[in-house]
Amino acid sequence: MKNIISLTLLFIFISFSGFAISKKEAIYKEGENLHEWSYNAGHHLSWMDCAAGGDGSKMIRKVKNEVAQLSWPDFKALMVGINESASNPPKYVGFYCNSGVNKFNTVEAVLKNYVTELKLKVLTLNTTDSKEQSTLIETTAISANESNVWKLNKDLSFEEFNELKKALKNNDVTIEQFNETIDEFEISSEIFKISKDLFLNNAIELDDYLVVIENSLVSGSSSNTNNKENETINLNENSNNIFDGEFLFQTEVTKLSKYITDMKYAQLFDNKIIFENNKIKKINISENNEDILRFSKPKLTILDNGKFYIKSNITDPKDPSAPLKYRFDGQIDKNLISGKIQIIYNGSEMPGMVLLELETKGKSVLNNNSDKIMTDFTDNKLSSKFKIIEVNNRVPSSLNAKVNNIENLTFVIEEDQVKEILFEEKSNNFFTKKIIKSFKNIKIKLINQTTLKGKSKLVFNELRGENVVIWWNLNLSQNNLSGEVEIELVGKGPQIRLIPVNE
Repeated sequence: MKNIISLTLLFIFISFSGFAISKKEAIYKEGENLHEWSYNAGHHLSWMDCAAGGDGSKMIRKVKNEVAQLSWPDFKALMVGINESASNPPKYVGFYCNSGVNKFNTVEAVLKNYVTELKLKVLTLNTTDSKEQSTLIETTAISANESNVWKLNKDLSFEEFNELKKALKNNDVTIEQFNETIDEFEISSEIFKISKDLFLNNAIELDDYLVVIENSLVSGSSSNTNNKENETINLNENSNNIFDGEFLFQTEVTKLSKYITDMKYAQLFDNKIIFENNKIKKINISENNEDILRFSKPKLTILDNGKFYIKSNITDPKDPSAPLKYRFDGQIDKNLISGKIQIIYNGSEMPGMVLLELETKGKSVLNNNSDKIMTDFTDNKLSSKFKIIEVNNRVPSSLNAKVNNIENLTFVIEEDQVKEILFEEKSNNFFTKKIIKSFKNIKIKLINQTTLKGKSKLVFNELRGENVVIWWNLNLSQNNLSGEVEIELVGKGPQIRLIPVNE
């Protein structure tokens, strides 16, 4: 018995030493297992390693990684289960390794539910401090791409939430009315959505559900500021694209559940997504000009480097009662869209089961009207005139900034980035070498050859100690410019506004 115990501990040590996550990275580090099924989950992971019908090794890595980040005691129990059943996994799970895709999907769904329940147990720990809570927010997202999307799309204050919570507990509003109000604020946390489903299915208590919402407010208040500068930094430094325009592309079926009988591998579908100012205006999937799905309330989350994901409720006209979700993990690079689409079953029997996967095939098309796209810059330079339309009374007269002044500027553009702003026109009154020392920290992007958007700092010869920022939002159309330029004295608000003038 002693030798068996020693051997088990050796296996566990070897497994831990080769694992990417350490104990210090776990949110819950010490204590009893939070989930009573962690040991059995290890048995099931061991079975998946030999199972037919799916990618067991991928699932093993995913579950081990998620559990280790959430709870180290549960991870240890998981590893004991894996190692104890490694030599004969069917013995512990109850069916053979070659049982096929049906058993694989069943075990996969059970393990996903286990991880979700563990996330909620960690989430609702009374001992979780603010630092740990911040870590939890990042680690409990469904995928690595979602680690920065725990936020509120609209502002909901603590005061409003507390009033709403009070009304609920006093029976002044029903739970249905409460959820309708919360939904209006579009909380884009995956854990919130999971907890809501579990609460409605009586799997967690009301107080735990309210804690999840409150935690999202904590995180949202720090990440969702009304500060205009922070918003633009996020847009122009963390994202290479402004999502605007109509994209047409094809997707190919790469994965099929046994429950889908009217499709086949390599089958092609036509896709259309219309973005408008970083939002989704329209989305559809069709075959032979016939829509195969109906979309409702699609949500776009923009990540770094042109990456994004879209989530939406969908309805299959052939089976309108089926609870289905759509998810598109994609990227836009040089006006081309690529990525993977999943159609997910969201019913109570097997929640989260992927019914269908499609991947983009060939090149996409950005279907903007060609007469509205400006692509021809002479020597990578774009010159334009700007008229001053507003001057704040804080602006010293010595700067020669007067309403109706016409100012000449030239943008030097390399690929999609403004590298330099020139002002050499002698006819300028404001943008002259005498008044302006330089433009610095230029962070202006040329988006889809149609939009110049971003910010830069303006250094004055006279006002050297002032922090002055210029906000650029310009649309290009047939060699014409439209939009607005705003010069802001940081902390004191906008001081000068200009608009393009086309000859």
